[in-house]
Amino acid sequence: MKKKIKEQKQIKDVVLTDNEEPMIDGKRLSEVFDVKSEFPDIKVEKKKSNASKDFDINFDPDAELVFKKRKSRWKMVRSCIAWLFVVMFGLVGGYFVGDIIVGKLDVYDPNQFSSTTLKDSEETIALWRAKNITTLTAGQVFVVAESKLNECQYYSITTKGLNGREKGIITNPVSPQDFWGYRYRDGDKGYFSYNSTGIMSVIKETRFNFSGGKLECYDGVSKKKANKTPEEYLEEVGCAATSPVDYVVSTKTVLSEEVVLLSSGRNTFKITLSPTKSVSNYVKKMKYMSGLADYPKFNKIEITFTVDDQMNFLEFEVREEYKVNYGITVTCQGEFKYEFKYKDIEIV
Repeated sequence: MKKKIKEQKQIKDVVLTDNEEPMIDGKRLSEVFDVKSEFPDIKVEKKKSNASKDFDINFDPDAELVFKKRKSRWKMVRSCIAWLFVVMFGLVGGYFVGDIIVGKLDVYDPNQFSSTTLKDSEETIALWRAKNITTLTAGQVFVVAESKLNECQYYSITTKGLNGREKGIITNPVSPQDFWGYRYRDGDKGYFSYNSTGIMSVIKETRFNFSGGKLECYDGVSKKKANKTPEEYLEEVGCAATSPVDYVVSTKTVLSEEVVLLSSGRNTFKITLSPTKSVSNYVKKMKYMSGLADYPKFNKIEITFTVDDQMNFLEFEVREEYKVNYGITVTCQGEFKYEFKYKDIEIV
């Protein structure tokens, strides 16, 4: 037997007062509908208000009947702005606090390594020098070429950029830095210069004798001159004035190596160095040259070098990546090339 549904009267909208139950056709809502018996899932919630336009009536057959008071548009805007500032200050503050904490923990200590113990023995290098270049690994060829350069009485090394650039470049989020340099040996006389422009300016010159004695150091920015002993210079700069290669390259510091091309008169190899062991001297020199507060922390050093058939350096290209602190920690990429000459060098 089908239950007959009683026809409902049309409901007219009325103004809801602050303290009275909603009225329909002059009767209270509870009098028109037996809410509890016929619609047990429907509840009536009164909200204090000043106007009917402040109410939204949402009907859902599976939900309760609820009267909700709208938020004013201005309040919503103010709320969004407030939350935006909270998120912005949280992100910025968190970045700087995190950078300070991580920066303090992520510090490189060059004194944890000894370049003396990392180098290959003279006896081992002598055995490599007696072999043909085609029988050696890339790392062994580099070590032999460096040992021959240290014995050479007459050469020059010019620091330039890659791909035809006259200057090397250091890129970073703050400001690019250009740099270039020149080094030579003329018998007992030695000379080294380093220049850089960008976020900071560096002009350094050093004159010295390979037989020892005082070194004449000049700072072109401060216009100051100073005389140092070889021991004082080594302690402050990290690399000996007489050493033409700043990295510690050996079978203990080479991570990967490959032969790129073997060709008559020009043989090219590639090596990747340990970013911790190979730079224990180099980071001290970088700090001295640039005036950094802390030592840079390296992520990568890659060297592609070319030698002649007698394993004398002709050139090598360097690609570096490291972190430095300029108040905040930034990642830098350095790219440069060394060009070697063994005759017609420029004496300054």
